[in-house]
Amino acid sequence: MDIVCYRCGNSIGENAAFCPTCGAPQIRVSPREELNPLSPSEPDTLGTTPPPPVIAQPVLIPGEIDWKRFLRMAWLPGVVAGLATAFYAPVGLLIVVPLTVVMTVRSYSKQHPLPLRSGQGAKLGMMVGLLSFVALAVLLCAILLIDGSQLREGMASAALQAASRNPDPHVQELLRSLVSTNQGLYLIIAMSLFFFFILQILFTALAGAVAATTFSKRRV
Repeated sequence: MDIVCYRCGNSIGENAAFCPTCGAPQIRVSPREELNPLSPSEPDTLGTTPPPPVIAQPVLIPGEIDWKRFLRMAWLPGVVAGLATAFYAPVGLLIVVPLTVVMTVRSYSKQHPLPLRSGQGAKLGMMVGLLSFVALAVLLCAILLIDGSQLREGMASAALQAASRNPDPHVQELLRSLVSTNQGLYLIIAMSLFFFFILQILFTALAGAVAATTFSKRRV
């Protein structure tokens, strides 16, 4: 089989090392198959350990609250404080629930990488107050459904005492008329729970703000 010289184009023998016409050397490269060839654009990574996958860490925004974590540690103390408040409201409102707020905010601040702000503490405190109030309201509703005679009698007695202390005769007459019917008693109970909820939210927000500020100063 004749081969054409790359320089002059004349035909030369297959095994000729030089062109007989121009004397140009004839270089031949015998093709061979390579196992698992690598493309020039791909680096040879055989025998190297791949880098570990990069796990994206959550970015903590200042002022953000991890509510799932806080609720896991606060729901049980909040419920217990609410049940205790149902049996003696003044002690629960002024002592038990605020102490529960302080303890839960302190526990959460230990796991929080950044110092808590007073606004965050107020929100955490209000959440504890909400949990305790829900527990209290559920217990009172259960008592009313099962046997609410004693509770209604207590509320009626308290309403009559409040009416006797009020100098306005119209208010006295209104309270007596409400006490005389079950619907009126239920309205008094609902209004009492509403005002108690407002007071509890205010107290727990204040306790949470003070606790967050105090524990944050200790961490600095």
